[in-house]
Amino acid sequence: MNTETITNTTHRDYATEIADIIRSNLAPKLIREKLLDYHDNDIAAALAELKKEERSKLYTIISSDTLASVLEYADDLYEYLEELSVRKRIDILSRIEVATAVEYLSALAKKERNILIELMPEDSKKEISLLASFDEDEIGSKMTTNYIAIPEGLGVRQAMHEL
Repeated sequence: MNTETITNTTHRDYATEIADIIRSNLAPKLIREKLLDYHDNDIAAALAELKKEERSKLYTIISSDTLASVLEYADDLYEYLEELSVRKRIDILSRIEVATAVEYLSALAKKERNILIELMPEDSKKEISLLASFDEDEIGSKMTTNYIAIPEGLGVRQAMHEL
């Protein structure tokens, strides 16, 4: 007797689903709530399916924190950052990984780079200046300022709780 197992190999197309939500006539609050059901990577994938005007709609609907997380996954980060207003771009550059911000800023003309850095919050300026001070072939150019500090003397369970 020959028994065949049929498996369902269809996968949801999250990028298209997200693009459809953004294109919908739903209220911005409802769009934002629906997008919370998706991972930032899926939203980033949807950016390529959207027209510039549709992406602009998304940029105004989601928070800066969410947008920064989404753009960290985007293949065309530079293109999408260029679509933002100067104020929004500075806000996003202050929230993304410092190494990514430095890479983006180094690709700009010196005048534009200096303007953006000057308008950034002080803590972001310091982190960017520190990382940018290293040549590309130095290990310091690969470091990050992100870390987690665990108080001394904690047990494993307590340390995990802190994390």
